[in-house]
Amino acid sequence: MKRYFHATDVFGEKGKYRFLTERPYEPIAWAYVRRGENPELLVAKKSSGKLVIPGGHIKRNEASLEAARRECKEETGVETDYKSDGRTFLVDEENILIKPRDGVVVVTSRQGSNYGFWAAYPDKDGTPGKRYFCYIEELDPLTEPDPNTKSDVTEPRFINLGEAFSSRDLFTPAVAVLLEIAEAHTKGTDILLSGDFVVLPDYRLGGYLRVSEPTDS
Repeated sequence: MKRYFHATDVFGEKGKYRFLTERPYEPIAWAYVRRGENPELLVAKKSSGKLVIPGGHIKRNEASLEAARRECKEETGVETDYKSDGRTFLVDEENILIKPRDGVVVVTSRQGSNYGFWAAYPDKDGTPGKRYFCYIEELDPLTEPDPNTKSDVTEPRFINLGEAFSSRDLFTPAVAVLLEIAEAHTKGTDILLSGDFVVLPDYRLGGYLRVSEPTDS
């Protein structure tokens, strides 16, 4: 199976994934919060029943780290600190890795000094699909989840990280791909799974995938 493609074949006029480049991506910050030697991951539940990790929109003049800490506190009640040894999400800077999954297409690469990925939900019924650039901040928890926190998610709690890896179908599509990447790093396995492919470095990344400016909301 062919796994490596040129950018023009993927993003060009006849490329299957050209829709990925048609609009800028809204910047959001995710808090990947782990604790313990037998690590646990902080999660919460959406109204759809799917699990997520804390995260949300980055405000104007707000750093992604501060946005992740703020969203974590607002959604789960957990105070956090920067995880100085966090290196779960370092990937090859030279290539773009594309992971098409049910309901989402994720493109991974580096964005400056931060790890992140572009998550595109294909358009349906003529309505605009969602486009997010997801900064991932690895954080240490300082407090316990507060089940009385009022937010758009419920039941904040820590679950065993291994169980999260083996139950990715319980998570939203984009978070499920995030867990794929984390599992590959944790277990030292191949980050490329069935259906994934690599875009070779014959491009300027910013010319294909763009991040929009944060807003005040």
